[in-house]
Amino acid sequence: LVVIMSLSTICLALIALIFTSCESIQQLNVTGLVAAVFSPFTVNGTLNVTKVPEQAKFLSDTGVSYVFIAGTTGESVSLSQNEREKLLEAWINIAPTYNLHVIAHVGANCLEESRELTKHALSLNSPHLVAFAAMATSFFKPATIEALTFLMKAVAEGAPNLPFYYYHIPSMTGVEFGMYDFMTFAGEHIPNLAGVKYTGLYDSESSFPDLLRLMAYKSETGRTYEILTGRDEMLVQCLVSGVKGFVGSQYNFAGELYNNIIMEYNKGNIDNARQLTLQADLLLTDVSQNMTAGRNGVKYMMVEAGVDVGDSRLPFLKLNQEEKTMEQQNTLKWCDQTNDALSW
Repeated sequence: LVVIMSLSTICLALIALIFTSCESIQQLNVTGLVAAVFSPFTVNGTLNVTKVPEQAKFLSDTGVSYVFIAGTTGESVSLSQNEREKLLEAWINIAPTYNLHVIAHVGANCLEESRELTKHALSLNSPHLVAFAAMATSFFKPATIEALTFLMKAVAEGAPNLPFYYYHIPSMTGVEFGMYDFMTFAGEHIPNLAGVKYTGLYDSESSFPDLLRLMAYKSETGRTYEILTGRDEMLVQCLVSGVKGFVGSQYNFAGELYNNIIMEYNKGNIDNARQLTLQADLLLTDVSQNMTAGRNGVKYMMVEAGVDVGDSRLPFLKLNQEEKTMEQQNTLKWCDQTNDALSW
């Protein structure tokens, strides 16, 4: 009887240890903006990490303290593994100067590459590396939630003590599952799964209800998942839903505008927040996206702001001088209409 009781006690202790381990990974609890930073290139298209300190200073000056490295905005799949490692090193090196919190994106079409990127990130041994993330493979796509779960598990287990975020961007990967169904299933298999970078608010009519369901979820053990939304122009809608962290490309050059939206919303000035949101939306539609197909006008906004991060790589085409002049004129018009909503 004593032996049976001892074995029972041990089993209960092991179960408690498992649950404790699952709950031990802390979410980032981001409140505010995360800049999905541009990868800077020279005129010849080579990686130019000498620009990273300028990017970091600009972000700090405009109230942005989190950076997401080598995501979609950062042209991750157009970078070699070595380039992605050098880029992360540059951000980690400058992070202490401006107290930046770094999220490393390690997603790739090759699982082994993702694992190596994770291993490299850990080798930097930096307290400023606060989390890592990965999107799904986009050529050989996971066909089921189970397949996506074990793909992400194979990446996440490379850094079991670091919060891991799934990067949901079906508009680019073609992998579209409900995040409520995925996260609640995957959480049972990935102990360090802390949340989702939810960019999948573009096409599916069910995406916003799905986001709301996940926001409200709490497991029997009290486990929840943090949602960081990735659609800049829906920031107010996401604030209303309870989202507090936002990852986006516009925060590179318009952080002060989006911080003002959040500030006005938190003060209860909803009309002001709505008006500022319209200004931010027009910055996209009338300026940076008002561009010949195949050009990256959003990235050129950073150049206009004073940090020359260069053109994007192929398959993006370089902006010619006429296109640059047109965007500059559209920017000046936008500034006149918004009473210089951006300090630069």
